[in-house]
Amino acid sequence: EENGKLVSLDLLADGPVRTVVRAVRNLVDGLTVYTRTWAFYADRIEVTTDAKPSVTALHNRIYFTRGGTYADSRGKTALLDGKGDDEGIGGPAPEWAAVYSTARPGR
Repeated sequence: EENGKLVSLDLLADGPVRTVVRAVRNLVDGLTVYTRTWAFYADRIEVTTDAKPSVTALHNRIYFTRGGTYADSRGKTALLDGKGDDEGIGGPAPEWAAVYSTARPGR
Protein backbone atom coordinates (compact mmCIF):
# COMPACT_ATOMS: atom_id res chain seq x y z
CA GLU A 1 0.00 0.00 0.00
CA GLU A 2 1.45 3.34 -1.06
CA ASN A 3 1.15 6.35 1.27
CA GLY A 4 -0.96 9.41 0.48
CA LYS A 5 -4.07 10.18 -1.50
CA LEU A 6 -4.16 9.03 -5.12
CA VAL A 7 -4.65 12.02 -7.45
CA SER A 8 -4.35 10.21 -10.77
CA LEU A 9 -3.42 6.84 -12.22
CA ASP A 10 -2.66 6.83 -15.95
CA LEU A 11 -1.65 4.29 -18.56
CA LEU A 12 0.97 6.15 -20.62
CA ALA A 13 1.99 3.38 -23.01
CA ASP A 14 0.86 -0.17 -23.71
CA GLY A 15 2.80 -1.54 -26.62
CA PRO A 16 4.74 -4.62 -27.64
CA VAL A 17 7.98 -3.42 -25.99
CA ARG A 18 6.78 -1.95 -22.70
CA THR A 19 3.81 -0.86 -20.62
CA VAL A 20 4.14 2.42 -18.67
CA VAL A 21 1.91 3.39 -15.73
CA ARG A 22 2.08 6.68 -13.77
CA ALA A 23 0.57 7.47 -10.36
CA VAL A 24 0.41 10.94 -8.80
CA ARG A 25 -0.17 11.15 -5.03
CA ASN A 26 -0.54 13.90 -2.42
CA LEU A 27 1.24 13.43 0.89
CA VAL A 28 0.92 15.49 4.07
CA ASP A 29 -2.37 17.21 3.19
CA GLY A 30 -1.22 18.13 -0.31
CA LEU A 31 2.00 19.83 0.80
CA THR A 32 4.08 17.21 -1.00
CA VAL A 33 3.16 15.77 -4.37
CA TYR A 34 4.98 12.81 -5.78
CA THR A 35 4.84 11.05 -9.09
CA ARG A 36 5.91 7.45 -9.53
CA THR A 37 6.23 5.90 -12.97
CA TRP A 38 6.60 2.18 -13.65
CA ALA A 39 7.92 0.93 -17.00
CA PHE A 40 7.33 -2.81 -17.42
CA TYR A 41 9.58 -4.59 -19.93
CA ALA A 42 9.83 -8.32 -20.66
CA ASP A 43 12.99 -8.65 -18.54
CA ARG A 44 12.78 -5.83 -16.00
CA ILE A 45 10.76 -3.09 -14.30
CA GLU A 46 12.07 0.48 -14.10
CA VAL A 47 10.65 2.71 -11.36
CA THR A 48 11.12 6.49 -11.38
CA THR A 49 10.03 8.72 -8.49
CA ASP A 50 9.83 12.51 -8.38
CA ALA A 51 8.73 14.43 -5.27
CA LYS A 52 8.24 18.16 -4.75
CA PRO A 53 9.60 18.91 -2.16
CA SER A 54 11.79 15.85 -1.70
CA VAL A 55 10.83 13.45 1.08
CA THR A 56 13.45 11.39 2.92
CA ALA A 57 13.52 7.72 1.79
CA LEU A 58 10.53 8.12 -0.54
CA HIS A 59 12.61 7.65 -3.67
CA ASN A 60 14.04 4.31 -2.66
CA ARG A 61 11.13 2.78 -0.76
CA ILE A 62 10.23 -0.32 -2.71
CA TYR A 63 8.37 -3.39 -1.49
CA PHE A 64 9.27 -6.92 -2.61
CA THR A 65 7.22 -10.05 -2.00
CA ARG A 66 9.75 -12.37 -3.66
CA GLY A 67 13.45 -12.80 -3.29
CA GLY A 68 16.09 -11.27 -5.50
CA THR A 69 19.58 -9.84 -5.54
CA TYR A 70 19.88 -6.13 -4.66
CA ALA A 71 22.74 -3.89 -5.86
CA ASP A 72 23.14 -0.09 -5.72
CA SER A 73 25.44 2.80 -6.61
CA ARG A 74 27.00 2.71 -3.12
CA GLY A 75 28.39 -0.77 -3.81
CA LYS A 76 25.95 -2.45 -1.42
CA THR A 77 24.57 -5.86 -2.36
CA ALA A 78 22.19 -8.20 -0.57
CA LEU A 79 19.97 -11.20 -1.08
CA LEU A 80 16.36 -10.11 -0.50
CA ASP A 81 14.02 -12.61 1.09
CA GLY A 82 10.72 -10.70 0.88
CA LYS A 83 10.23 -10.63 4.69
CA GLY A 84 10.41 -6.83 5.07
CA ASP A 85 13.64 -6.19 6.94
CA ASP A 86 16.20 -3.95 5.27
CA GLU A 87 18.83 -6.67 4.68
CA GLY A 88 21.51 -4.18 5.76
CA ILE A 89 21.00 -1.94 2.75
CA GLY A 90 19.47 1.00 4.62
CA GLY A 91 21.21 4.34 4.92
CA PRO A 92 21.61 7.32 2.61
CA ALA A 93 19.67 7.03 -0.63
CA PRO A 94 21.70 5.64 -3.55
CA GLU A 95 21.74 7.32 -6.96
CA TRP A 96 20.36 4.08 -8.41
CA ALA A 97 19.36 0.64 -7.22
CA ALA A 98 18.52 -2.59 -9.03
CA VAL A 99 16.97 -5.89 -8.00
CA TYR A 100 17.64 -8.95 -10.12
CA SER A 101 15.48 -12.04 -10.02
CA THR A 102 17.02 -15.14 -8.55
CA ALA A 103 15.17 -17.14 -11.21
CA ARG A 104 16.07 -16.86 -14.86
CA PRO A 105 13.24 -16.88 -17.43
CA GLY A 106 12.93 -20.10 -19.41
CA ARG A 107 14.98 -22.17 -16.94
